[in-house]
Amino acid sequence: MTAMKNMGRELKAIGEMLVGKAPFDTAAVVQHADALHENCHRTTTLFPPGSIDHHSKALPAIWEKPEAFQEAMQKLHNATETFAATAPLGDRAALAASFEQTRKICNGCHETFRSPDN
Repeated sequence: MTAMKNMGRELKAIGEMLVGKAPFDTAAVVQHADALHENCHRTTTLFPPGSIDHHSKALPAIWEKPEAFQEAMQKLHNATETFAATAPLGDRAALAASFEQTRKICNGCHETFRSPDN
């Protein structure tokens, strides 16, 4: 749960800079992007068979459809890797596009593998 919360925190910080709610700082974006990617990398080992934690928002679909979940995690990993590579360039348009792709992947995974009510 910590890795997922950390990814949410990093996405929020980046998003606030991209929409002007916080000052845009390329170095800060790089730092947040690297942390996002590192936390994303951890997600591939977070849900081994039988690891259901009823305090998390994880749905049983994670364990029922492990291949689909791993595919979703790989898409997210690829997106955060691309974002982290784009961040040092400081190109806000490219960052916004890459950020939006990452956000869509996160939301898609949440729709299938995360309960908003738990």
